[in-house]
Amino acid sequence: MIEIVDYEPISGNKALKGYFNVRIPKWNMEINHIAYFEKENDKWIGLPCKFKKEGDKFIKQYDYIVFDSDMMAKFQEACIARMAEYLYAKEQDKLFSMDDIYGHNDADNIS
Repeated sequence: MIEIVDYEPISGNKALKGYFNVRIPKWNMEINHIAYFEKENDKWIGLPCKFKKEGDKFIKQYDYIVFDSDMMAKFQEACIARMAEYLYAKEQDKLFSMDDIYGHNDADNIS
């Protein structure tokens, strides 16, 4: 099982929606700065990498992490599923914030 531990949304980009970090407890590992993309009904991720540019053109991509194609498909599927849960939970937090209901956060005072 993986978990999303941080998400930084990006505005103004057509497909790139943001970057996130995942924790993989089974592997005792965290992978940072994974790109999250959405376009129409498609969703996909991009693992951390470095690009080499010449002028305005990207000419080479250097991947920091490489999975075989089967593992990448499974990892991407898991990330997209967890991201959907993460974004849903964040939206619920916005909808039902104690600040919005009471004008201040009274959660610590509930007995």
